[in-house]
Amino acid sequence: MQLSLLLQMGLAQRLSRGRCCTPEEYDAALAQRAVNWEAAGYTPQTSVADLEPGTWWEG
Repeated sequence: MQLSLLLQMGLAQRLSRGRCCTPEEYDAALAQRAVNWEAAGYTPQTSVADLEPGTWWEG
């Protein structure tokens, strides 16, 4: 799954819960999610299978 799709899914969930309601807040949330994914080692060319075992995404 591509990073942009994952970001859109997460933001759609956040918006549906009413946590983010202005274009500025939406842009800020998108930027912060991108930073969080990059910090976790995920890039648009990375699949979840490429990430190191034991990282936060495993649940």
